[in-house]
Amino acid sequence: AAGAAAAHTGGRAPAFAQGAASAASGPRAHAGAQAAPAAVPPSDAQTLLAAGRDWLATNRDPALGAERALCFVARESVQRLQQALSAEAPAESIAIAVAGGQYPKGLVDAVPARAGLERLEKRLDGPGAPDLVLFVGDQIVADASAGLVDPRRRDERYDRPHVDLLRLEPLRRVLVRCRSLMMLDDHELVARWEPGPTWPQQPPSPFAREMRRWLRTGLPAYWKYQRLRPLQRPVDPQRPPWADTALVHHGHPVYCVDTRSARSARGSTVAAAQQQILQDGQWRDLEAWLLAQGERPKFVVSASPLLPLRNDRVDRAAIGAHCDGWEAYPHSQARLLEFIARNGLHRTVFLSAGDQLAVACRARLQAPGAARPVELVALQAPALYAPYSFADGSAADWADLPFTTAGGVAVSTETRIGHSGDGFMALRLERAAGTWWLDLEFPDGCGGTQHERIELGPGLGRVESS
Repeated sequence: AAGAAAAHTGGRAPAFAQGAASAASGPRAHAGAQAAPAAVPPSDAQTLLAAGRDWLATNRDPALGAERALCFVARESVQRLQQALSAEAPAESIAIAVAGGQYPKGLVDAVPARAGLERLEKRLDGPGAPDLVLFVGDQIVADASAGLVDPRRRDERYDRPHVDLLRLEPLRRVLVRCRSLMMLDDHELVARWEPGPTWPQQPPSPFAREMRRWLRTGLPAYWKYQRLRPLQRPVDPQRPPWADTALVHHGHPVYCVDTRSARSARGSTVAAAQQQILQDGQWRDLEAWLLAQGERPKFVVSASPLLPLRNDRVDRAAIGAHCDGWEAYPHSQARLLEFIARNGLHRTVFLSAGDQLAVACRARLQAPGAARPVELVALQAPALYAPYSFADGSAADWADLPFTTAGGVAVSTETRIGHSGDGFMALRLERAAGTWWLDLEFPDGCGGTQHERIELGPGLGRVESS
């Protein structure tokens, strides 16, 4: 990793890599240039990662900005190396933090704008500190004025917000302290982005052309700044790249599925069955991954919430224009729920955001002829900073409405709605007396925290609240 870093800096390894190379030197570290990758002990990668973290925390020289940026790239390479070198057995306990959107600061709100990130940074020092942070969309808001005075130029609309985001000191400190991943949602492009419907033998509508423009310019910015993997070719709106990623955290599987980039158009010109939130390739990968995990605890990260239903959606055939998550694509939602129910995929936890408040939903899926229901958990994290409460969700927006999918799977939910206080959701998966439990921690709206403990069992699990 130090050699790769040197290649990116004209042959000179950055300071943190030089120090790490010295710390990691030894018989194994210098076993020979032709040694197989498996011969490199995981401890070398861990030493390099720790050295890079310490160097970033102490070095304040602005002249070394290029090396500071390179640390993020090297850190990700080290994480991939660690994962490739060690096949971890599932840990008895893991901790994850999930965060929603980060609205940009204005002229007078710089302090509250970073308060959520500062709380997240502080949480990394507490007991049971998370060592994986998932930012599940809306890390920037490209249309911060809702179209009133939003910039049109690519650099002002997409590049500048990303630069401002990555200059937030609390975020920089979080990123170098633990593993992280950033997913894409609508505000990385434009509010409620989806491709506009088209008509046969007709030119695209003005709305469709506008959506294609934002996709062509916004998606490369996301890949460049949030994933550190710039796209190598222009975005084709007909076949956009999606950001799906599978990873293993302390032996536990996590799958991040992009529900924004490749979703289909809706509207009267698009057949209901063709309105899909995922492309065919995404479906194949997600379903194969789910089957491979079986009944073990697993996390599916999706910027769009899967459940619960909105309370004004009594008639599931009527798709309201305000719906933007899985619910806006009922065929996709039904397909996923039916797949989980019919394959008995217990202990599946969905992580999302989007409505700026904490939501904990347990769903029971009863497939026709199945001996017992499958229970899944769908969680929504609050926003790190969402100053406009009138645009946030509220407890009145959802209801536990039972429904049956087109394939005959009966779905019932039990939902607890938290508060919209700026913050994040911390969760801990742990095994106690042979049973997996999910401990949740999220803002209570008064500066404190609420707690919930959910049993992840193959049957109907218990819930403990405080």
